[in-house]
Amino acid sequence: MIDELVGFGQDILQRLENLLTLSYAQMVALPDSQLVRIEEVDAWLDRVAAHIQAEWTADEAARLERRRQRFREDIERQRGTEIDRAFRFTKDVVGLLAELQKRSQIQSTKESTVVQTSVLFVAADPSDAARLRLGEEFREIQSELERGRLRDQFVLELPQLATRARDLSGALLNYRPTVVHFSGHGTEAGALVLEDAVGRAQPAPPEAVAGLFEVLAGTVKCVVLNACFSEVQAMAIANHVPHVIGMNNSVSDLAAIAFSVGFYQAIGAGATYQVAYRMGCLQIDLRGIGEGLKPVYMSDSSGD
Repeated sequence: MIDELVGFGQDILQRLENLLTLSYAQMVALPDSQLVRIEEVDAWLDRVAAHIQAEWTADEAARLERRRQRFREDIERQRGTEIDRAFRFTKDVVGLLAELQKRSQIQSTKESTVVQTSVLFVAADPSDAARLRLGEEFREIQSELERGRLRDQFVLELPQLATRARDLSGALLNYRPTVVHFSGHGTEAGALVLEDAVGRAQPAPPEAVAGLFEVLAGTVKCVVLNACFSEVQAMAIANHVPHVIGMNNSVSDLAAIAFSVGFYQAIGAGATYQVAYRMGCLQIDLRGIGEGLKPVYMSDSSGD
């Protein structure tokens, strides 16, 4: 819109400038396309005023009004000819629009260079293990990110469900996520439970999973292991990822979902990962589930 208004104003300005060099007889001989009608100037000004009122602050609207006031004063005091007054006024308004256009372009450039945070949801619910409410957890995460103040800065990738070992490595390599959220089972020895080719439980050795994140060091900033007994795995991953969260015991579905709600509600509002962790724990406590001490946060001193 502002580009169109600037372009139209510059066209009016060019025709007025040409008229300033002509005599009355020469102006009378000009075709209508080279003249400037007061109706088109008024229509242009109405569009300028409507745009500034809708898209900019009261300060910019006041600046336009001051220019109109100066124009009215020029008419009352008969400063210059009618064309000269129109030329000065149009040039003044085009200058204001050009300034706003430049500010708009700078803002668009800043917004386009904002690095988005990619969130990858990875889940496994083997057929030979207790069933989990993983779909509900994903929907809660999606809902909180969509409602967050910074929702445009987050991309929730296609969820990886019924995840096998090959699926996990493939998703990490292809999506290069900022946040990896694993939801599922964990063994008492600290291994995450993935699925085999027929959907049965297949524990993944903690050192092997940590190796995946070592390969992707610098890309992944936070890993959330929303699985029972995942603290051991979290400690291994923390050697390569700045922020990692695991569970120091078995955790119920209700607590796991509550933690996700609090955590993603916080990062969607721009909180740090550590603050988001605390909000996840508090969300468990607020619901009276009594498992708020099970999530464990670990971070290296250089993590951002």
